[in-house]
Amino acid sequence: MRLPSRHVLAAVYLACGALAGAISYGFGQSRNLEVFRHAARALLAGRDLYDGSSVDWFKYSPTFALLFAPLAWLPGWVAAVLWGALNFGAAFVGLEAAALGDDRRARVAALAALPGILLATDGDQANLLVGGAILVAFASFERGRSSLGAVAVAVGALVKLFPIAAALFALPHAERERGLFRVIVVLAVGGVLPLAVLAPGALGAEYASWFALLRADHRTRGWSVVTVVRDLGGSASAVQIVCCALLALPFVVAIVVPTDASYRRRAAAALLVLVVLANHRSEYASFVLCAMGVGLWFADGRLTAPRVALLVLATVAHGPLFVRDDPVLTGPLSFLAAHRLFHPLRLVPFVLVWLGLQVSLLRHVRARVERGRTVSA
Repeated sequence: MRLPSRHVLAAVYLACGALAGAISYGFGQSRNLEVFRHAARALLAGRDLYDGSSVDWFKYSPTFALLFAPLAWLPGWVAAVLWGALNFGAAFVGLEAAALGDDRRARVAALAALPGILLATDGDQANLLVGGAILVAFASFERGRSSLGAVAVAVGALVKLFPIAAALFALPHAERERGLFRVIVVLAVGGVLPLAVLAPGALGAEYASWFALLRADHRTRGWSVVTVVRDLGGSASAVQIVCCALLALPFVVAIVVPTDASYRRRAAAALLVLVVLANHRSEYASFVLCAMGVGLWFADGRLTAPRVALLVLATVAHGPLFVRDDPVLTGPLSFLAAHRLFHPLRLVPFVLVWLGLQVSLLRHVRARVERGRTVSA
């Protein structure tokens, strides 16, 4: 099958992002965009970012509010279009970077991810931006560009906290200590950027207010495996601890077992999926990260009927299924508004993709260990 060129795909991603932003704004759904714009204006005015005075709570860092300032003063519809295009563009850049120069793999990943992204996006969230930052961090550490990798990790983590997990990409490489040190330095520098417009005491107060909000928000019920376990009477904290260990395991193993770029890219794809499945605050729009992980997974294997079927299931799972508390549609389309209790079905394809990635990683490690034993014998 002939694939579209990277330039065509880039244009499609940007156009889809601009359209998603415009549709969201046109239908009055751009609540996140309004929250971000309000926070930027509040920061410049020296007001509390976390007082809930916008249409919803601002739950991001003061640095993100500062970086959003250019979009805060544009007309709303212009900001919506630019913000949507920026997010989709970041996702495309990340997927292409993660291919590490393999043009066909990059195009397959972008094509496989796009339908799921389109079904899950709400047009104004920052998930695609942080997903792109995570994959740029992966590619940067793979190419020995730890400074750029550190910047990418910091950009993601200063928008949403969980992208700090991208620092794991430094572990398999010889200069891991330097890479991790640079992540810490860039995060620290990024964290104090708002000093350009705030006094130190005022910035400290913003951080104190932010951390207080996050502690209160920890009880939020998200759409993830953690929620399923909690609903079944299990310990959400225990599940998250196990998931954090599983998140780090492939990269810790890579410190002692020789791995290649394909192994580490599969580990990066698994990370994108697991940060959604293990996040107690995962939202409907968070699943764009799963779409990106699934795209990488699909591009890194052979074209077989089971893989295509799982890709289709994982794509459909992003759709507007099982999201209302009470069905409002009738007739043959009623399944589109099924009760939210059916939501765990959405997670099944992503769990299967993640398990498949773990099996491939385990096989790689076992093959390398057996090869080492043969050589030493």
